[in-house]
Amino acid sequence: MGAVAITSGADDFRQVFLREDSMLPIDVQVSGDDNGDQPAPAVWLVGAHGGAGVSTLSHILAPMGDAGQAWPAGVENPYCVLVCRSTKVGLERAHQAALQARAGQAGDVMLLGIAIVADAPGKMPKALARKIGVIEQHFRIWRIPYLDAIRVTDMDELAVWEPGYEMPERKKRSRRKTPPITDVPAVEVITVAEAIFDSALEAHELAESAT
Repeated sequence: MGAVAITSGADDFRQVFLREDSMLPIDVQVSGDDNGDQPAPAVWLVGAHGGAGVSTLSHILAPMGDAGQAWPAGVENPYCVLVCRSTKVGLERAHQAALQARAGQAGDVMLLGIAIVADAPGKMPKALARKIGVIEQHFRIWRIPYLDAIRVTDMDELAVWEPGYEMPERKKRSRRKTPPITDVPAVEVITVAEAIFDSALEAHELAESAT
């Protein structure tokens, strides 16, 4: 067990303990950065634990790659987003992984933030909301609500989002309130995708200006 120093402000300096058994490995074999003529993923989605939803999200979000449960190494774009479920274990794993990146123990990646996928519909328990509040003091967070339609749809049938995507106009006579996710990505996912992509673009431009 090692101590990782985290500071959230000039007058706020605290020691946080990072558990070695909760650290994600650095994987130089992460696939997806060498796809021939295909561009490298703009952002890597890293699962803080099994079943976080990385495979599904990386399919829906075209410019993002699936890094599994490991930090990618030696890739063209080092920008990463941790993905976790909104369970006690999921949030704790994501917090530990984020601290690992903050401590410089995740290779050369740049952590943009954490995408929290709701594990159940309805209001979140207070204990979990408090945990998210603690994490949010130090890391950017994006929330993806519980989407029941994704559970009953084959992944290959889910509509795909990419930068510049525009929602199709809904027909006036259509009785369907929202289009199926096989035709149009869920609005909640699009909102998060745009925010993550903008964050990566901002980080890239900042890095370019510093060189």
